[in-house]
Amino acid sequence: MLTLTVTLHNGQPPRVPLAANFDAEGGTIGRAVTNRLVLDDAERTVSRLHVQIVWRDGRFLLIDRGSNPALVNGAPLDPGQEVALAHGDEVQIGGYQLRADVSGEDDTVTAESDVASDDPFAGLFDAAPQTSSPARTPAPADDFDFGFDDPASKRSIDELFDLAPGASGKDALTDSLIEPLTQPNTAHDADPFASLTGAARPAETPATRPDAGSELRSAFTPPRPRASPSPIATPAEPADDRALVDAFLRGLDASGVRIDALTPELMQLVGTLLREATRGTLELLAARAALKREMRTGATMIAASDNNPLKFSPNVEAALAHLLNPPMRGFMPPAEALDDAYADLRAHQVGMVAGMRAALDGVFERFEPQRIEARLSGRSMLDGFLPGLNRRARCWDLFIEMYGQLSREATEDFHTLFGRAFVAAYEAQIDELKRHGRK
Repeated sequence: MLTLTVTLHNGQPPRVPLAANFDAEGGTIGRAVTNRLVLDDAERTVSRLHVQIVWRDGRFLLIDRGSNPALVNGAPLDPGQEVALAHGDEVQIGGYQLRADVSGEDDTVTAESDVASDDPFAGLFDAAPQTSSPARTPAPADDFDFGFDDPASKRSIDELFDLAPGASGKDALTDSLIEPLTQPNTAHDADPFASLTGAARPAETPATRPDAGSELRSAFTPPRPRASPSPIATPAEPADDRALVDAFLRGLDASGVRIDALTPELMQLVGTLLREATRGTLELLAARAALKREMRTGATMIAASDNNPLKFSPNVEAALAHLLNPPMRGFMPPAEALDDAYADLRAHQVGMVAGMRAALDGVFERFEPQRIEARLSGRSMLDGFLPGLNRRARCWDLFIEMYGQLSREATEDFHTLFGRAFVAAYEAQIDELKRHGRK
């Protein structure tokens, strides 16, 4: 049994718990109500049918069917690509973050064998003998066939995430209601009538072919440490070693550093420094995102291009894989990603100061003497005998009352009291820095 649970929506926990179970029959996920797991999305970053879940060879596979790539553990999938889901995997579909929980494999196998017996119509589609079929004759015209092209040929970087039209001229926001239903099904055991009959798909041995998910997983696997060289190892050519040192120093761009050779100890130190720097960057970005959620400011959304891999990496291993492996489409190069992350963190610090100043100014405004005096109405008998003293006493009593009210509001609804002024000043400061190119 596979359970996919929504943990975040646009960077915030869902207001209503949202999850779906998948057994041997599999199912689909998307924004259309016909899916097993429906993900509402007014911005249409989620396709009507975004991913398909199938059970094959004792494991659950996720197949990308949407206009925008789904991400598994931070790695985007190609159109029609399959990847096996393991317990604890993180799946991102548009603005939704989902967690995979795999349990009860024996029950899944049993369910797979019992489906056909429970369905009186299951035999309608598997009664024919399995013989080699002749060339397929053209099917009659389909009233619902609008002539969509194969998704593998129409994908472009501009329409990866349904936020901008691609080079093909297709506008992702005006996609057809039946677009995902016309996507070719690359799963070997996918039954086009399974949603109508509920019949179990007969298991068949797929033709030997390279695992489409293995290439992506290997691209996101941190480099394994090489085995220790034998004591009598042939030394590298001096010219090659010197070229590596020169390239390293050019990238380091520090005139005060002298390195004669790239020794194993030095390379281990550089690797450790890079890992710790990446870990610290991810922790700072996570703290920034947590504060923005708390103050209800806009969350970072995946875009059609120039996405910072550090902002979408679930852990330091995935981030290092993005930085050290060849860049993937839709993501920034490594050096640009680090520069963008630090620029965002600098802007965040400046925005924090502006936001806190605005929130504090809002508190001071409530205690302006003119405001307190304006709330005094009417005259008492003591005003005729001690006009100044009595008025100051009444102002003091009103100050105490207002302070108690302010304290209660800060405890019960901090956002209403301070958040609006903070967010307005924070976002205004960030926009100002972006306009001047000093983000």
